[in-house]
Amino acid sequence: MRQVAIMLVLFLIAVLGSGCGVDQPQTPQIDQFVNVPQRCVIELDPMPVIKPKTFQKGEELEQNEWSYGNYLIMKEDNEKVRAKVKKCQ
Repeated sequence: MRQVAIMLVLFLIAVLGSGCGVDQPQTPQIDQFVNVPQRCVIELDPMPVIKPKTFQKGEELEQNEWSYGNYLIMKEDNEKVRAKVKKCQ
């Protein structure tokens, strides 16, 4: 029984001495933040609005033309955004 008590006391001393039994602060310290300066700000225009459209059976050609037109609109908007991003790099 005495040996068990001695082992428990030694274990308690080892845990407290190692720092595992002490609460560590969870909030980061001020010196841990890194300030990254911004080189420029990109002003984005609203995305183009594509209105939904329904097609009937047999209007596949019109549907493809409408889809390709939407693709070109989105591609043009994407190129504008890429040009703005490239200025900041």
